[in-house]
Amino acid sequence: MNIPYYPTRKEAIKKLLQIYIPKSGARILDLGSGDARILIELAKRYDDISLYGIEKNPYLVEASIKRIDRLGLKNIRIINSDLFNINLESFDTIYAYLTRDALDILKPKLESFLQRGKEIYIYDISIPNLVPYEVYRIEGINKIHKLYKYRYSSAKD
Repeated sequence: MNIPYYPTRKEAIKKLLQIYIPKSGARILDLGSGDARILIELAKRYDDISLYGIEKNPYLVEASIKRIDRLGLKNIRIINSDLFNINLESFDTIYAYLTRDALDILKPKLESFLQRGKEIYIYDISIPNLVPYEVYRIEGINKIHKLYKYRYSSAKD
């Protein structure tokens, strides 16, 4: 499946950084990490977490690695791989900005991930037929965007 590259907007990154405070030692995965902008912003704020990006496009992988190296960030690893083949078990939090079709294919893996008490943040497109824990509105230039937070819970805390 070909997933187009659409970078996460700055407003969404700002909102994510407001609502998500990783625990020390957290392992965070960006599915389809593109230019690694989410990972880079998290790494600038938190040096006690491990960040991983899965990206299939070799040009984006190379550009991400160069930018990460130039910034001297040591806690990010970019993996050139197909995001549909990644094992999610070792991660604590997932971020993704993907197509509805990609999320539909990943849904069983994502549901299993949530059932282990983990969190998922999805930008703009919700996981089909899965109720988010919270939805954050993000005012864009020409439209309203959303950031969906998923957490396995029978009720909000």
